[in-house]
Amino acid sequence: MKVIENLNYRQWQKRNTDFFDKLTKIQQKEVKKEGYRNLGWDSVQKSWLILQKFAPNIINIFDYKLAKGDLIGAIDLAIIDTDNIKETAKNTVEYLTKNTDRLNKLAEETLAKYELL
Repeated sequence: MKVIENLNYRQWQKRNTDFFDKLTKIQQKEVKKEGYRNLGWDSVQKSWLILQKFAPNIINIFDYKLAKGDLIGAIDLAIIDTDNIKETAKNTVEYLTKNTDRLNKLAEETLAKYELL
């Protein structure tokens, strides 16, 4: 079973439906006009993003799990997010270090070329 952000397809659909039902009829029409369609993985994920625009109190899955009383699920998400952030930071440092070295080498080569003139 495919799971994205610790929710399976049916859980994504249910969450979307729960938030969609809380919108006013006018907001629901606007959401549909924006492309809300709660069927199919891609559409369900895009619909969540659309719902977030119309309901600013929807922040993320962490808050959703907390609101539903799933403290363990919220903590698990926080741990996963922390691990992802650590990995991203590590990759960013490696990338910046690599580019810094490359740029320093280019600067030295350029300076050496102009010193000969």
